[in-house]
Amino acid sequence: MSTSPNLPEDDEAWTALLRSWSEGPPEPRPYFFTRLQDRLAAQQPQPLALPTWLRRSVYAFSAVALVLVLNADTTLSAVR
Repeated sequence: MSTSPNLPEDDEAWTALLRSWSEGPPEPRPYFFTRLQDRLAAQQPQPLALPTWLRRSVYAFSAVALVLVLNADTTLSAVR
């Protein structure tokens, strides 16, 4: 197994390396999260909104179709 030349070889070196990292993560640059949120918001596609008249007609058609299907089911079950 080959090792990278930058990695420590013994446990003491690993321990020293991990202790040097215990200071905590570095702070992000100012306004980093604000810019990130703006970029993510710009990448999200806007939802496609249906016009009001089309939504009402879809609801009406769905209600009529449901009534017809229930009537057909009732009719076919009565014939049997």
